[in-house]
Amino acid sequence: MNAGLARGISPLIREVVTAGKWAVRRSFCGGLRPSDNAIVSATPSLNCDRHTSRPSAMRTNSGFTLIEVMITVAIVAILAAIALPSYSEYVQRARITEATSALSDMRNKMEQYFQDNRTWTPGGGITQPCNAGTVAPLPTSQNFTFTCDTLAANTYRIVATGNAGSTMYGFEFTVNQFNQRVTTAAPAGWIRPPNCWALKRDGSC
Repeated sequence: MNAGLARGISPLIREVVTAGKWAVRRSFCGGLRPSDNAIVSATPSLNCDRHTSRPSAMRTNSGFTLIEVMITVAIVAILAAIALPSYSEYVQRARITEATSALSDMRNKMEQYFQDNRTWTPGGGITQPCNAGTVAPLPTSQNFTFTCDTLAANTYRIVATGNAGSTMYGFEFTVNQFNQRVTTAAPAGWIRPPNCWALKRDGSC
């Protein structure tokens, strides 16, 4: 064989070898074992991962279904129905203490006034209690209005009335010269004890 023929055959041989290598690569990567006569030695590294295409992962949109939203709304409504009344009662109980503390303090001042004047209705131009400028002025509060009724020489009664428009509307507490503490009015659902100030819905004092 002369040199020119060898040069012509060499490219053809290279093409055949190359085609054989790719055939082996495709067969092996596709899950088929190469035959015994395949040119395995010519393909030291098949590197299938680099030449095989992978199906792209499907992207799903995250969100809430209508049923999930409805369940969430129902749970929130149940929690609100339980929590709001409890919170409202907690606020009322805290503000009741505001009224009862002021009444107790006012009673002490009324006793001091009586010791100074020997009466709660002195004459001679002396200012009666429950007025500014005396030792027993009426207390002030954002949630209650305090009044002094049945004021006489030897008797008095201090009244704390819940202000309209506040959470204390409907409450009324009184104290007199005998230190008798009475819940004279309370909102619906509250029990009014006969001889004390109701501090809780069940009438506890």
